[in-house]
Amino acid sequence: MVAMGILGLLSAVSTLSLILFITYRMLFWRRYYEQPVAKNQVLLLLYNLLLADFQQSMSFVISFYWVSQNKLVGPSRMCFLQAWLIHIGDVSSGLWVFSIGIHTLVSVVFRKKVPTSVFITWAVAIWAFCIAITAAGPIKIHNIFIPTAAWCWIDSKYLWERFYLHYAYIFLAQLGSIIVYTFIVIFLRSQITLHNAVQAPSSGSNPSSTTKNDTFAASRQRILQTARYMVLYPVAYVILTLPLASARVAAMAGCKPPVPVYILAGAMMTSCGWVDALLYFTTRKILNATKGPVK
Repeated sequence: MVAMGILGLLSAVSTLSLILFITYRMLFWRRYYEQPVAKNQVLLLLYNLLLADFQQSMSFVISFYWVSQNKLVGPSRMCFLQAWLIHIGDVSSGLWVFSIGIHTLVSVVFRKKVPTSVFITWAVAIWAFCIAITAAGPIKIHNIFIPTAAWCWIDSKYLWERFYLHYAYIFLAQLGSIIVYTFIVIFLRSQITLHNAVQAPSSGSNPSSTTKNDTFAASRQRILQTARYMVLYPVAYVILTLPLASARVAAMAGCKPPVPVYILAGAMMTSCGWVDALLYFTTRKILNATKGPVK
C-alpha cells in the first residue's frame, strides 16, 4: 500500500506541475508562441488527460492515510473521497486516451480538422458523463463506497453496478484504443514507406516544383511524426491498466485475486500520471511545432 501511495504522490506532483505549466503557457502564450496555444487541440486533449490522471493519482495518495490508520475504514468521508477519485479518474482517463486516438485518426488518416465547436462540445460531454456516472452509484445506493481489497470503491456485492458504472467504459476504452491505434500504426507505416519511395526528386524535375514538393513532404512528415508520438499515450495506458483490468475480469468470473495482486495493479495504474507527464516533456517540442517556437 505504501508503494501505491509513493507512486500516486509522484504522479500527483508531476501532473499538477505540468497542468500549472501548460496553464501558464496558455495565459501568457505571446511570450512563447506565434499563436494562442489554447487553439492547439492536441495539447488540449493532453491537458484533459492530465486532469484525469491527477484525480486518479490523488486517490492513491490517500493510501498514506490508511497506512497511518493501519486499516481501511468505511463507510467514511475519506473512503468516499478515495472511491470518488478512483472512479472518475479511471473512467475519464480511459475516455480521454480513446479521444486522443479518435482525434489522431481524423487528423492524420482522414486529414480533417475537428471544428472548434465540436471539440468543445465533446470535451464538456466527457466530463459531464464522467461526473454523472460517478455520482450515480452513491445517489442510487446509500454507502455504496466501502473498503474493497486495497482501497475504497464500490461494494463487491453490487457487481452489476460495478460493470455498467465503471468496468464497461474501461474495457471499451482499452479495446477501442487498441483497434484505433493499430489502424493508425498500419497507416503510418504505409505513409512512411511511400514517403521514402518518392523522397528523392528525379534529375530532370523543375526546381520550383521540387521546392513545393519538399515543403509538402516536410509538413506531412511532421504530422506523421506527431502521430507516432501520440501513439505512445494509449500504449502506456493499456500496459499500465491491463493488470487491474485482468484482475477485475477474474473477480467477475468468480476467481478473486489476492490483495497483493491488487496492490501491484494499483501501483501500475497510478503510474499513468507520471508516465504521461514524462511523455509530454520528451515530446512537447514536436507536439507544439505548429504553434511557433517552444522555449
